[in-house]
Amino acid sequence: MVSRVAIYTRVSTEEQTKGYSLQVQEECLVEFVRRNGWEIYAPPDCSAYVDDGYSAGTTRRPAFQRLLRDAKEKRFDLVLVYKLDRFARSQRDLLNVIADLESWGVGFKSSTEEFDTTTSSGKFLLGMLGNVAEFERNRLIERIIPGTIKSVQAGNWHGARYSPYGYRYNKEKKLLEVSPEEAVLVKEIFKLYLAGYSTRRTAGELNRKGHVARAGKLFASFFIGGILKNMIYTGWLCWGRHRYDKTQRTAGGAGYRYVKNDPSQWVKAKGKHEAIISQEEFDEVQRRMAMHRHGGVSRMGTKEYPLSGILFCADCDHKFLASSGTSNHRLKLRIRYYRCTARGTHDLPCSNPQVKADLLEPEVYAIIERLLGHPVIRSKRVENLTQHKAAFPDQQLEQQYVDMKARLKQNFSEQDRLAKAYSKGLMAEEIYADNCISVRAEESRLKREIATLGLQRVERERSTEYLKLMRRVIDDFGGMKQELSIIQKKQLLQLIFKNVIIKDRVIQSFELYDPFKTMYAECLNQPNPNKHKESSQACQDACMSVHTAAR
Repeated sequence: MVSRVAIYTRVSTEEQTKGYSLQVQEECLVEFVRRNGWEIYAPPDCSAYVDDGYSAGTTRRPAFQRLLRDAKEKRFDLVLVYKLDRFARSQRDLLNVIADLESWGVGFKSSTEEFDTTTSSGKFLLGMLGNVAEFERNRLIERIIPGTIKSVQAGNWHGARYSPYGYRYNKEKKLLEVSPEEAVLVKEIFKLYLAGYSTRRTAGELNRKGHVARAGKLFASFFIGGILKNMIYTGWLCWGRHRYDKTQRTAGGAGYRYVKNDPSQWVKAKGKHEAIISQEEFDEVQRRMAMHRHGGVSRMGTKEYPLSGILFCADCDHKFLASSGTSNHRLKLRIRYYRCTARGTHDLPCSNPQVKADLLEPEVYAIIERLLGHPVIRSKRVENLTQHKAAFPDQQLEQQYVDMKARLKQNFSEQDRLAKAYSKGLMAEEIYADNCISVRAEESRLKREIATLGLQRVERERSTEYLKLMRRVIDDFGGMKQELSIIQKKQLLQLIFKNVIIKDRVIQSFELYDPFKTMYAECLNQPNPNKHKESSQACQDACMSVHTAAR
């Protein structure tokens, strides 16, 4: 028996003038409910479920998804729509959603199309109506695309639901208008990049100055890169760069993959909006970005950063990566550093200071030299190396790998849930920040554990090439260190070290892969005749923490 009814209305931008306005739909549905003596169920913050400006070609509509969540909780008995195509235009989506509603004990009805889903004839009619809705949608697409292309060529903006950063969309004039506050930052972004800043450093500089992007969020490297590549800031339009490929599903299967079109299919035209950046400035940025992308220029010069990939921050769990700074502008001398990637670029900026590469790298090499410099156990090393097997049986190892992958997927879902709750104002900033710290720390830990299991899955220790390389390391690490290329050094260090934890410019702790972990434990229990060659006290303290390092 029907008592509570949820009203759903939808309109796309193109349909506002075709008799489908939200007001018309709602008035019709309210009258229909009154005539039948039902009661309208109103969500906490509105009178109905409304999607304004969303296409029915996708189920990823905010009010639609909220309607399904509330239906699953049985908050109402019936979903009422003005017409079937207000709800869905894909027959498959329509039938799947109605099947879900039925399983939850919720009915579905259109106020202008009579059918009863509880009978076989009613279900047949529903299927026919679904076919008609899908046919109309396909015809609509066929008509809209040529019209959209002509509109773009005439200089009109046809973009996403939100206007590009630096602009606001005037619905009355149907025109992009410059947002003065955001335009100033857009110009600053181009200026910093042309001055030699990377996208990461540019984001950090804006965050350091207290600037925020929309919705109060901090600037991020990928966001800066998107601005630098967008020709809309020069007064030009580019439409059709991407499309939804219906032959490819997303990872979760909820939608279609968003793929890049061939450049020959892009539509470029002079827009009616005002430019923020000059064409010359934009072209120079594209030239520099292309060189950096294809290896023509390296911001770090030709210096080596062999520790990239194994260094982690003790404060925030992010990686330490390559950085550099100018020590003498006249001679253009640069100093190599390793810095935490969270410094000024993430939602939770890190204060752990950067460390000079020339001070840190000898400390890491000293750990290996200590490991390989004990003649008492030297005769046992190759034997230990060749006898070492994977820590877990294959079946158990594979299950661990699958479980870790599943936990990482859950972690991403949790981060997405937190971000949505914060953006909707359902969570205070302090609570959001506290939750982010633990969730992101877990993400980093899971990623490292997955990487470790991945190495074990390919049976790294049983590899002939691996054993050959390790014998060379054991026999002559000093000589190998001089002859190896930067890539080979990085590969070697990543085979030996799981992680090296940095705190206040020194090594706080580290962890080794087996068999080196076992061999190093033997080193600590044996007298070392080469003690005068060992590393600094900070490094020795870090060595002693190898057993307690837990990441």
